[in-house]
Amino acid sequence: MPILAAGVESIINGWFRYNKPKSKDVFLNKRNFKEILGEEFEHIKNRLLKVNNGDKIVEKILRVNEISGTMERYRVFFEEIKLPINEKEWDAIKKRHIFAHGGVIFDKTDWREIAQRKHTFETLFTKIFLKSLEYSGTFIDRSTIGWPEMQLV
Repeated sequence: MPILAAGVESIINGWFRYNKPKSKDVFLNKRNFKEILGEEFEHIKNRLLKVNNGDKIVEKILRVNEISGTMERYRVFFEEIKLPINEKEWDAIKKRHIFAHGGVIFDKTDWREIAQRKHTFETLFTKIFLKSLEYSGTFIDRSTIGWPEMQLV
C-alpha cells in the first residue's frame, strides 16, 4: 500500500504544482484572508512577537489558510478533478498511514482486510490515472469481490 499511496500522492502533488487549481492551495485568497484577520490579528501578532518563539507561532497562524494536510489535499484534488470517492476508498486512504509509517502489528492485523484495502487503493489509483487521461468508460473495480466492470464518470 505505501507504494500505491506514494504513486497517488505524487500525482496529486504534481497536479497541485502544474495545473493551477482553483483553490491555489489555499482556502481563501491571501488578500481576503489577511482582511478577515484584520486589526485583531495585528494586535495578537504584536503581542506574540514579544515572546520567545512568537514569530514561529505567527507563521503557523498565517499558514492555517493553506491546504496542507494530506487528507485535505486529497479532498480538494478529487473535488477539482470531479472524481467521486466512495466511503471504502476514503477508508483505504485513511488507513494507508499505518503502513506508510510502520504502525503494523503483524500478529494483530487482519490481513484479509489489508488485502481488500490494497485492492481498493489499486482501483483508486486506476481511477485517478484514467481520469487524468480524460478517459470516460469502463474499468475493472478491484475493490469489489468479483472485480466487476464499473463506469468512470
